[in-house]
Amino acid sequence: MSRAGDPTMHNHVVVMNTTQTEASKWQALETRHLYKHMNLLGQIYQAELQMGARELGYNVVQGKTAGTWEIAEFAPGRTSQALNSSVGPASQLIETFSQRHALITERLEAETLTKGRDLTPAERQAVILRDRPNKLGSPRAEVQATWRAIAEKEGVDLQAIKQGSLERTTGQNLTAQRIGKIGLMARLSGFVDEKVFGRIRDVTADFSLKVGLRNQEHRSTVFTPHAVIADAMKYSGNLHRIDTYLESGFFQRAEIAR
Repeated sequence: MSRAGDPTMHNHVVVMNTTQTEASKWQALETRHLYKHMNLLGQIYQAELQMGARELGYNVVQGKTAGTWEIAEFAPGRTSQALNSSVGPASQLIETFSQRHALITERLEAETLTKGRDLTPAERQAVILRDRPNKLGSPRAEVQATWRAIAEKEGVDLQAIKQGSLERTTGQNLTAQRIGKIGLMARLSGFVDEKVFGRIRDVTADFSLKVGLRNQEHRSTVFTPHAVIADAMKYSGNLHRIDTYLESGFFQRAEIAR
């Protein structure tokens, strides 16, 4: 959970700073590439988390911002089919359980207004860490009971969402999609598609890789497949495992490999 007591799914991973060679010699771990590919590792984690939710029977959709996803009941406006209306206004819980995020956003906006310019990454980090509250040590059962009570007060039936997942063999990606194209006219038609017809952009693995490649071409003349995949995963809302991109044959195509 967050420092404000909001539910926030994440894991703490401990990596020992040591490794054993084939000759059974122990050495310090080379972490340069871990830092270099932190963005990609983060996207891989989110993709695995999303796939884990689907394996538990939860349907998912692409989130509001790039690189995010939601359990479908919490984002009914972005799904390709109607959902169980008995669940209640689950989407409201995202805002209700975003106290820490709301506070940080408010402080960042205030600091930007004070300086009269966009904040640098270092300045943003300083604002985020400023007066950061201590982590809460409340018992898990007590915290979960509080979350359930808040959901019930908002008129949301969390048990109905859970029951729906138990009745499915596997969850599906319910993101409403349109055929993907790249370019100015595509962006304009995409805006109409999304705002008028409720269809979200193409988030297939193949098109996501095309977007990732285009992003890298605009940023640099030299880049790696890892960078392309990281951008592709972020674009799609991490709806595909990294193996899907690696096994797609995208980087072996003549027009890409040359």
